[in-house]
Amino acid sequence: MAEPQDYEFYIDAYTPETMPLTRLVRYLSDLAVLLGNQASVHLVGIGRGSVKPQIRIDAPDVPKVDDRLRAVRLNDAPPEAMRAYRAIDNRLARDNARGSILAKGAKLIEFPGRDRLREVQPFNQPGSVDGIVMTVGGKDNPPTVHLQDETKTYVCHASRELIRRIAQHIYGNPLRVTGIGRWERSQDGQWYLIRFTIHDFMELKNTPLDTLAEQFVPRA
Repeated sequence: MAEPQDYEFYIDAYTPETMPLTRLVRYLSDLAVLLGNQASVHLVGIGRGSVKPQIRIDAPDVPKVDDRLRAVRLNDAPPEAMRAYRAIDNRLARDNARGSILAKGAKLIEFPGRDRLREVQPFNQPGSVDGIVMTVGGKDNPPTVHLQDETKTYVCHASRELIRRIAQHIYGNPLRVTGIGRWERSQDGQWYLIRFTIHDFMELKNTPLDTLAEQFVPRA
């Protein structure tokens, strides 16, 4: 005769005493979508130590939940299940946590969370930056060019030959510089341009900067 199945949702960053209730509710809401068959999914307890919600699935739907978890693991589950998986993983990353779903001691699903952010190291990528030349030169080698757009200043590097040519455009029309950017991702998942080496540039004729800001999106 078929029996109910117990699952454990493990979160390593909190204890039951430190986990805000509203935070736990958001995790459980996404978990219910991920598991599907919500009428058969029940919260039966919270484990001690780290936060470990204990989930019981009614016997008739255990095979369905197992199949759904297998599909999530293979990135082949229904869209709402994959969205729930990503929502849980993103929330874990913001909480500097990892997680997993276990049954009978076996790990069925992993949520890399904070470790996912560490998997992507800083990298270089071709791109372009638009801005008005504010300063050039300096003691750095190679020298720097400061480009100002509507919201921020980009500190770029260029050869001395390019610096001399770029200097002719100081405080003038915006330039579009092309070259290689160095990108780094913070723990909150945001990308930052930490260095840009200019290989060439072109003048942009009297076009408002807010229509030119085309900072490329890194493809990690």
